[in-house]
Amino acid sequence: FILSKIIFNLSLILSSYVALLGLIFTNNTFLALSLILAKRISKLDIPSSYK
Repeated sequence: FILSKIIFNLSLILSSYVALLGLIFTNNTFLALSLILAKRISKLDIPSSYK
């Protein structure tokens, strides 16, 4: 699919959403069967080494 121009905006580098998505993709969180609601994101087990 085609990526939108907004994805390449430099202001996204400092965005907290980009940091959160980085954690999610690094830990393969999308493979977790229990993550079916946005409310459950706060219950993810993030290792202390990511702080």
